[in-house]
Amino acid sequence: MSKPKLEDVAHLAGVSKTTVSRVLNNRGSLSEKTKRKVFYAMEELNYYPNEVARSLFGSKTHLIGLLFPTTANPFFGELIYCLETTLSKLGYKVLLCNTNNNREKEIAYLKMLLSNQVDGIIVCGNNQHIDLYKDMTAPVVSFDWNVSEKIPTIQSDNLNGAKMATRYLLDKGYRQVFHVHSPQFEQSPSSLNRKCGYELAMKEAGMSTLYFELDFDLDFREKRQRLETFLASNEIEGIFATDDVTALMIRDICNHSQKDIDIVGYDGTRLIRGLYPDFVTVVQPIEDLSKVLITTLEKLIDGEELSEDEMEIILPVHLS
Repeated sequence: MSKPKLEDVAHLAGVSKTTVSRVLNNRGSLSEKTKRKVFYAMEELNYYPNEVARSLFGSKTHLIGLLFPTTANPFFGELIYCLETTLSKLGYKVLLCNTNNNREKEIAYLKMLLSNQVDGIIVCGNNQHIDLYKDMTAPVVSFDWNVSEKIPTIQSDNLNGAKMATRYLLDKGYRQVFHVHSPQFEQSPSSLNRKCGYELAMKEAGMSTLYFELDFDLDFREKRQRLETFLASNEIEGIFATDDVTALMIRDICNHSQKDIDIVGYDGTRLIRGLYPDFVTVVQPIEDLSKVLITTLEKLIDGEELSEDEMEIILPVHLS
C-alpha cells in the first residue's frame, strides 16, 4: 500500500489541498467542522505531514538538533533528557545525533541537521577546528566546547568543582591524592579545567600532583583490569576521578580488595546519587544547564543579539 498523500486527505475530507494545508499550518479562518473533517481524514489514512514541507508555509520547522558525543554516559543521558523534555513542552521536536566522538560523523550530522532546516542546534562538539561551525548561519548553542567565536558556550564551573573535590580529600589529612583522568579528552575544556583545578588545590596545599591516565573508551573488562593494577601498585589515600562512572568502578574494586581509599567523583546525576546516596561527587546543575542552553538558543532563533556576558556562561557546582 502506497504512502497517503495530501491529495488523498483532501479527497477523503471533501476539501481542497489548499484547505488541508491551511489546517495543518493553522492559517486563515476555518470552521471547526472543516478542521474536524481534515483531522478525521488524516487519522483514517494514517497520514503524517512532512515537517520540512510544512515549514515552507511558515517561518519555523519546530525541529531542534541535539548533537552529543554519546548517549551512554549517565551525565549526557540526563542532560539530553532534560533538554528534550523542556523542548517538547515548548512545542519542538528533537533530532538526536550521537557522534561517538567521531569527527566525520559530527560533520555529517551537522550537514543533515542543516539540510532538514532545523530551527536551531544544541551541540557538544568534541572535535576541534570544524570549519562548518565558523560559517554557521543557523542558531547554534554549544555546551562545554568553544566551537566558534560566533557561537555562545554554556558550561559548569569545572575548575572550582575540581578544587572542591581535591580540597575535600586534602582536608582529611591525605597526602597521596591521585587524579584519574582520560588522555584522549586532553583537549576537552571540562577535562582540562578539572585537571587544572586539581593541580591548583594540590599546589596550594604544598602537595605533589599524582596522576593515573585511563582511556575511558576501553571496554569494561580491560578498564577494570588496569584500575586493579594501578590500585595494587601504588600507595593511595584519596582519588579524585574526573567522572562518576570511573569513580564508582574504583570504589567497587576497593570494596572487593578491602582497600581503604576515599574517592570523589564528578557529575552527580540523579541516577548515581539515588543509587549511591553515600557516594561523594561534584554535582553539575543539569536542569539549570538545560534551561540556559534552551533560553539562549530561543533568543538566537528569535533573532536577538546576545550580550558579551551571554556568549560565555558558567554555572556553579557543589559537592554532595
